[in-house]
Amino acid sequence: MDRTYCRDQISGPAPGARGQIRPRHCCNGDSSGARDADVPVRPDGRSACVQVSLLPPASSSLIGLYPDIRNFDLEYVLCRARIQRAGCRVAALREGTVTLYRHNRVDRADEIWTSSALRWIEAEVFLDSHRFFLMDEHWYEIDQEYLKAIRSHAEQLITDTPPVDLPPWVLGEKERTYNASVPDQRPGYVCFDRDNVQTALHRGNGVEICDLLSPDNVLVMVKRAKGSDALSHLFGQALVAVQTLRNSPEGRERFAEKVAAARQGRGLPKDFRPSKVVFAILLKDGADLTADTLFPFSQVTLVQTVRTLETWGVQVEVVGIKSTPSTITSTGTRRLAA
Repeated sequence: MDRTYCRDQISGPAPGARGQIRPRHCCNGDSSGARDADVPVRPDGRSACVQVSLLPPASSSLIGLYPDIRNFDLEYVLCRARIQRAGCRVAALREGTVTLYRHNRVDRADEIWTSSALRWIEAEVFLDSHRFFLMDEHWYEIDQEYLKAIRSHAEQLITDTPPVDLPPWVLGEKERTYNASVPDQRPGYVCFDRDNVQTALHRGNGVEICDLLSPDNVLVMVKRAKGSDALSHLFGQALVAVQTLRNSPEGRERFAEKVAAARQGRGLPKDFRPSKVVFAILLKDGADLTADTLFPFSQVTLVQTVRTLETWGVQVEVVGIKSTPSTITSTGTRRLAA
């Protein structure tokens, strides 16, 4: 069995284990939970409330109410676990739920979405020479030698001389706002964030080919990542997009039409197929993107994605997006800090 994806080998950190746990921000990523834009907010600008319900065995539910989803953090979830009886805390986390409501009255009619409490937590635990990761409610073990090889490959992919020229990300801006701002700051770039291509195979929402198209037709996939789940979504997007442009004449035609319209007639080469993909990542709040800071589980999925794309003749590079602070004027306009 491939130990890289060996599920449920342990039920939790064993005695003597060391490691760290971190919040997963399920409601901020596209791959699990609601998008930021879909989270209702109250007139005062604060978002809907969150209820954490941990259910210890043979006991009544211990429920906590957190008033602001945008500041909902790991410590609050762990606090709900700590008040459980010793010996019941892991079970309570496994059986507990996090529910998002439109209003703090917590009426069933206001319920938007419920998930397992564990979906909000990622953990990295070391036990002797073994390394375990908690993700998507399951524990995984990654072999150390395999992880070293993956890290070496990731180091080669992360470049200090990026092939694309992207502006800094103003902290506080949503991903969609950042992508839409790039063509104004970098002439020649075109934003296709959520401007999806419809094909007979991909009906409904269609396929998002890229977030940005560079002047030399590089597909740029952009993501702000506070956890590995957001990057898994990003890498999956690249595979579907490239596959569509390689194998679907209809998809190539539809995308070429969008590019020609955006560039006022200067379209793509005939039968265009992508030769390069760039993953542009704002890590957390602007941390330097290196093999040391990129989430280990994301390194695994990145390298697997790159290997597939390379078999299709597509070169891949990974770049970090710099961040810049912002100030908000009295009129509510967001400006770059001096």
